[in-house]
Amino acid sequence: MLTPEMIAKQFGAEWCESVLFHSYPQALRFELSAGGHRIDQFLVAHKRALAVVQDSFRDVDDLHLAVKIFIESKTPGVVSLLECFRGLRDCGLPLPHRDTIRTSQSSYDEEVWYSVMVMRLRQSELARALWPPLGLDHMTEPLLVACIYILSPKLGILVHPYDDRGMDIIGPNKSKLKEIYSRHRSWLLPHNLDAMDRSFGKTDSTDGDGH
Repeated sequence: MLTPEMIAKQFGAEWCESVLFHSYPQALRFELSAGGHRIDQFLVAHKRALAVVQDSFRDVDDLHLAVKIFIESKTPGVVSLLECFRGLRDCGLPLPHRDTIRTSQSSYDEEVWYSVMVMRLRQSELARALWPPLGLDHMTEPLLVACIYILSPKLGILVHPYDDRGMDIIGPNKSKLKEIYSRHRSWLLPHNLDAMDRSFGKTDSTDGDGH
């Protein structure tokens, strides 16, 4: 059973913070939405994110979903957990085992507390796992007000779609990060592209999706 402590040991203590790209020396940041009507923004963001995530985790058999919810104090209330479980169920996602639920204090603000939980994820559930963060700003139902992290400990890659604007990828598997960078470079956030080029070596995109 994968626990938050095991994730932190492999991916670093800040793995479930909000700004992963700036917390890790080698990371990828993708630009997902492309402007226009809000429906188009969501559809394009989901299509891009799903393409990258499916490519990144192809044939992986140890896929996991980690969910972080913010709480009011050190002890998570039953209502907060039930709302999260209800959101997971409504999105067609698995529920966590109680032994994977941890409560922590934010390293950026000592007054902020959150609970993290982990569950196994099937390849067929990847599209659903992207729904909550990409649709939250649009209030797209079903709603799950939480931060989402998709990871494979065996592969050494963790993906954090933070909203419909973007998605970060980190992990100790530098060769896999470079592969993702090369295949999907045209979707990387232009503002941070120079930093990613320095980390992974500028290359032409070889992705076959026509972008």
